[in-house]
This record gives sequence, C-alpha cells and structure tokens, in this order.
Amino acid sequence: MIPLSLTATINLANRRRQTGKMLEQQRVEVSLLIQQNTDSMRNELSEAQQNNEQLQLKLDELHEQDTQASEALQGLTTRTTQMGEEISSLNQLQDQNHSSLAALSEQQRSAVTQFDDLSSKMEDLHNAIALLQSTTLDLSNQVETQQNQSQLIAAQTKGVQELLETLRAIDTLTQAISDEPNVAESFYQRGVIRKRLQRNEDQETVMNDFSRAIQLKPSYAEAYFERGIMASELGQKQRAVDDLHVAAKLFFEAGQLDQYEKAREVSLNLHDLVSETMSNEESDDPMLVENLFG
Repeated sequence: MIPLSLTATINLANRRRQTGKMLEQQRVEVSLLIQQNTDSMRNELSEAQQNNEQLQLKLDELHEQDTQASEALQGLTTRTTQMGEEISSLNQLQDQNHSSLAALSEQQRSAVTQFDDLSSKMEDLHNAIALLQSTTLDLSNQVETQQNQSQLIAAQTKGVQELLETLRAIDTLTQAISDEPNVAESFYQRGVIRKRLQRNEDQETVMNDFSRAIQLKPSYAEAYFERGIMASELGQKQRAVDDLHVAAKLFFEAGQLDQYEKAREVSLNLHDLVSETMSNEESDDPMLVENLFG
C-alpha cells in the first residue's frame, strides 16, 4: 500500500499542476483581452481626435470668413452713410444753383443707383452671414457629438480597466490558493470578487468557492450568507433559506447584530416564498424560523 503522506503529496502536486494550467490559461485570456481592448480603444480615440482636429480647422476657417464678412459689412455701412451725406449735399447745391440742376440731377441719379447697388450687396452679405452662422451651428453640433462619443469611449475604457482589475484580483487569489490551499479567506474573497462579474459561467465556480471556504471554516458566517444569496439568485430557494439560517445563527453568536438582522430579514422573505409552494406536511417549517429568530 502507498503511504497516506505520499498519496497526499501526489494529490497536492497534481492539484498544483492543474492550478498552474488554469492560471496560464487565464493569463493568456487576460492578455488577449487587454490587447484587443487596448487596440480598439486606441483606434477609436485616434479617429475621434482626428475628427475633432478637422472640425476645429473648419470652425477656424468659418470664423475667419465671418470676421471678413463683418468688416466688409462695416465698410459698406460707412460707404452708405457717406452716400447719404453726398445726396444731402447735392440737394443743397440744387437749391443754391438752379443753373446746375441738370448736372446735379444726373449725379443724384448716379448716387441713387450706387446706393441701390450697395443695398443689394448688403442684402447679399446678410444672407451670406446667415448661411455662415447656420453652418457654424451645424459644425458646433458635430463637435458636440464627437465630444459625446469621446466621453462614451472613455466610459467604456474605464469599464474595461475595472474588468481587468477584477480579473487580476481573481488571478492573485487563485495564485494564493495554489500556494496555500487551506485558507478559507482566499476562497471567500475569490468568490465575492468573481460574483461581481455577473457571468452565468461563473455561478457554479462562485458557489464552489463559498462551499470550500465553509468546509475549511465551518463558522464562516459571511460565506454562508453569500452562498445563500447566490443560491437565491439561482432559484435554489430552500438551499438559500438553509444557508441564511446558519449565517444568522453564527452572526448572532458572534454578536454581529446588524449582519444578523440582515440575514434574518432575507431568510424570512425567502422562506415565505418557499412556503407558498410547499405541501401541508412541509408547512411546519415556519416554526423553525420562529425558533431560530425568536
């Protein structure tokens, strides 16, 4: 027969090899995910920055055109004022010298024609300015859209960073478990962190981590509580009630009254749901809850 110590050593070595393979696979997956998301974010940010730069150049050009149009409009306004003064002067000359009436009338008609031309040009400039303002507004809206897209990309980047931090934390705990496989706290913390990912494929692993923590530390109230909550989310109501019963009892014995009240409330709510589907023979379970919680 093989000695028990040798068997345990072989089992531990096999477990460490399996864990090492799992760690290597997770490291490869994390590295691939980091590379893919980093490349994607860089491309999107680069494209957004290029679009912003192009839009800024267009805005600068339109601003320059708007300034030139305003200066031209000011010049036309000054010229119009001058023409008005010239017309007034011509009228005065007409009153003073009737002999030059014909010449002055011709000058007046010419001035009026020029005034009409200037008025027409002013109207065209007003229309051009209105068009420029409309175009500027459209470009401003495009800039705002690009800024919103940049903010969305930044938010997505933050989400990816948080995911990577979570995966790194899981990887660290997995390494710690590989080094010291009998530490209940490591299994509990890995279960809590992995639960945050909210992935269906992780549910069984999370339950196993909490169960292993309880196996190593039977008085681990927090592990019972988390496993009960997880069981409830998986639709295992009776198992959830049982775990929450134990959690509440352990919290109470440890003097952790806030946690006790929380476990008690959740357990009672779940028990009511379970009782609705139980037969009359199983309806005595509320007595167990009353006995536990007083």
